[in-house]
Amino acid sequence: MSRTFFSFVKFSREIRFLFFAVAIFACGLSAALCEDLKIPALLKPENKKPEEKPLSDVAIVLPVEKQMRSQASPASMIFSGKSGGTALFRGGFFSTPSEDGTADSDKMVFIVRESQNNRETLLKTKLAEISENAMKIISEVSGSVQSFQFKELGNNTMALYDGDKPVYHYVYDLVTNENVPKKETRRRTRGCYMHPIFGLNGEELTDDFPKDHYHHHGLFWAWPHVQIENEHHDFWNETTDLEQRFVKWLVKESGKDGAALAVENGWFIGERKVAIERVWFRSFAAHDGSRSLDVQIFVIPIGRPITLRGAEGKSYGGLVVRLKPELQPPENDMYKTICKITVPSGVAKNDLSETPLEWADMISKFGGRETVSGVAVFVPPTHPDFPPTWLVRHYGPLCVGWPGVKNRTFEADKPFAIGYRVWIHEKDVDRDQLAEVYDAYKKTLEINIPNRVRREMGLRSY
Repeated sequence: MSRTFFSFVKFSREIRFLFFAVAIFACGLSAALCEDLKIPALLKPENKKPEEKPLSDVAIVLPVEKQMRSQASPASMIFSGKSGGTALFRGGFFSTPSEDGTADSDKMVFIVRESQNNRETLLKTKLAEISENAMKIISEVSGSVQSFQFKELGNNTMALYDGDKPVYHYVYDLVTNENVPKKETRRRTRGCYMHPIFGLNGEELTDDFPKDHYHHHGLFWAWPHVQIENEHHDFWNETTDLEQRFVKWLVKESGKDGAALAVENGWFIGERKVAIERVWFRSFAAHDGSRSLDVQIFVIPIGRPITLRGAEGKSYGGLVVRLKPELQPPENDMYKTICKITVPSGVAKNDLSETPLEWADMISKFGGRETVSGVAVFVPPTHPDFPPTWLVRHYGPLCVGWPGVKNRTFEADKPFAIGYRVWIHEKDVDRDQLAEVYDAYKKTLEINIPNRVRREMGLRSY
């Protein structure tokens, strides 16, 4: 019996081996036939690499000889990589801020032109090497009409146009809104903010002096708690005598590939200046149904430290984009709007407060248009306390709260800075599309991150 059993086991092993060999042969034959007949094999794995997305709205900070500052934009830049070979980019040169917000005398920013050649070159180039390697800059003679141009509107507003399309208005001097009740003495008058910001079809995206919050003004920056020694001021609600005032222009440059506007304001208590504020706006050309606007804010306390804090339980205080989404009927209910807010976790069904976010986007119908537009605010990974906490509400405001609900004291006579990208787009976009655009934005920033900071962020050093 045992002999019969062992014979059966041996026979079973031989049969299994035979079946295994036949199976291997059959798979090989199937794959070969599929290859010859151009039929996709069902079990044949695909080793496709994920498609790399082209980068856009790239600004590269470069050391530039002084004589180049007076040469015309547009220009070409030849980059020589460490591994050999060269890359040619076309675009335009503009001023860029130094650490205190004044125009850097030794560097400029090169805005890479939106073109297929530039996009393909960017994909092949080690971005972080660009600003650290030898290059040659060649001025171009362009017969084309200048695209971007600034126009003064009245005696308090600077407007930027791309061709004949408006991009934004910057209200640099004080304006008084007669629709605000006279009893609102402080909140009837305001300057130093951007409104309107326009969509790509000329629609106004932002609101100014809205009835629900007279102290909201397009794109602005303010804090509800400002402590200067023993003095407390409310910059946000404009209920104290601390105010921003225009001092002078720093930069006003426009060309085919973009525009740069830089302004110096002061924080004043009466006639006493307590801080210097320098703000930079960098505009990129519209493409693929979108436009980018970079905002950088530099503040220098004068003589004494300044302590900032956001609103308790809400965190607002810092950069704000107050949008004007479509109202639901009845139109007299200002808090009912038709809009969609998207954040990294998905569509926000409710308002958010004290919520850490890398970005937020609002989509609605603006300016009476039948189709939707949207505005996103992106926070760079180099932002202090990244990601900061936000307040977002469906009636219109996107508020980046920094330094948040805890006091942050800034030393006297030392600058601190924050920066963001405002991304304006046509049509509806979903969470994945927004995440993709944000990731591309982060990748472009790596060009200008010093190696020391790169190591702190866990990025590769070059």
